[in-house]
Amino acid sequence: MTTHETPSVPAGTAGQEPPEPESTTAQSAEVARQKNLDYRQRAIIGGLLGLLVLFFVAYAANQPALVPFCWPMLVVGLALLAGAAGSVASASQPGWTATGAAAIAVIFAFVFKSPATNYVLGDIKDTSQFRDLRIHTNNALLVGRRSVADPFRFVAFEEDLRSQTFYIVVAPHDGQEFYIGCLPTELLKRSSNGSTLEFSLVQTDDRWLLRDGRADSKAIGEFGRQSCAGPVASTEPRLPVALWNAVIGNAYAQASAQLEPRSAVRNLSSASAELRDISRATIATRTDARSITELVRDWDVDNSTVETDYGLIFGWVNAIQRDRKLAGVLANTLSTEQRNRIVLLMGHKDLTVRYSATELTLWLLQSTGAPDANPEAADGVIRDVLRVYSDASFRSEVAANGAYDYRKLVANVTTAISGAACAVPADRRDEVAGLLTDSARSMQSLEGMAAMADRVLSTAALVKNCRDTGRTARHGS
Repeated sequence: MTTHETPSVPAGTAGQEPPEPESTTAQSAEVARQKNLDYRQRAIIGGLLGLLVLFFVAYAANQPALVPFCWPMLVVGLALLAGAAGSVASASQPGWTATGAAAIAVIFAFVFKSPATNYVLGDIKDTSQFRDLRIHTNNALLVGRRSVADPFRFVAFEEDLRSQTFYIVVAPHDGQEFYIGCLPTELLKRSSNGSTLEFSLVQTDDRWLLRDGRADSKAIGEFGRQSCAGPVASTEPRLPVALWNAVIGNAYAQASAQLEPRSAVRNLSSASAELRDISRATIATRTDARSITELVRDWDVDNSTVETDYGLIFGWVNAIQRDRKLAGVLANTLSTEQRNRIVLLMGHKDLTVRYSATELTLWLLQSTGAPDANPEAADGVIRDVLRVYSDASFRSEVAANGAYDYRKLVANVTTAISGAACAVPADRRDEVAGLLTDSARSMQSLEGMAAMADRVLSTAALVKNCRDTGRTARHGS
């Protein structure tokens, strides 16, 4: 029988694992050290990324389009920094560290609420007949719509509501853009986060009204009429004395005045609505003698489009509203062909065009009675305006052109003369009154012109009975 000997076990070591070799222990320590190094490197990378995100938040805070994203990015940046710190402190427990970083992000997002962002939302309804609509405060607002059947929706942030007034540019599918201006910005500020302002555009008697969408549906703006323009006179059926005053916001106009005069004239017929608007604003602010000379020189009436004609006239009307003396400068600079074009445009079938042309003609007529008026230029302005009544061939030419309406032309020329009646030089008033009287008598025999004849006769009497004191008081008002 074979006997097997059992090796003896030292006392006190029963049930214990045998000691590991020294080489194995050193290897484990090296692995642990390498892991700690990796975690620290990752922590540094995470910290740098967190700082980078925070620096980007500081930049985005000054960019209106990025402001809504500032708070989420701030949460992400702080979470990255917290996660990086946790990685260094608990490198041996990476699972718990990741969970803690995620928990910190949740805490930042839900415990520390995002600061309220002041913004305005609004809809402008009943706009299916328009191809474009733009709104300008001290900035151009974001405006758009899903389809022609939907209203135009706009959004404005707090930094967009720093001007006292705002204006709307509306582009019909067929016709020139028109402005509804001098609207108080307080109309927009009454909205709060989550609520939507409602406006609508309503046509009444060849006019467009901007109505409040609230229960009272009050008209708050009108084409050709601004709440800050003061008293209103009468034309077709009315013409404000300060028709386009401050329609283009000063801040926006000044920023737009960077275009050169030639570029402004060329871009008046641009396919870009925004560029056309900027070009008109440029013309309104380029009021030095050199710029006006360049603008007039670049206006080629023989090859001009109605968009270019309208843009120049609209810009000059705005410029004259800021400085009445510019009417005399224009009267001295415009050629006979250009003055005739302005007069002709008073009969254009597009309301926007003839409205602006009538206003500019009124200012040109008023400039003829200024003490420093150029006699030759003043005679030219009066002669070109009276041609509507005295030149039979001109009447036939207008009647044969489908873009013009002779009755509207006579009505608006009469309105311009009536508005400038006492500014006409005293030595020309009898001539003007006599020509108007003769024209009115010939109109009385024409079908449908009896009411117009009465208006012309009333204007003739107004011009004839003016006194020099009245002329001085009215000029440049």
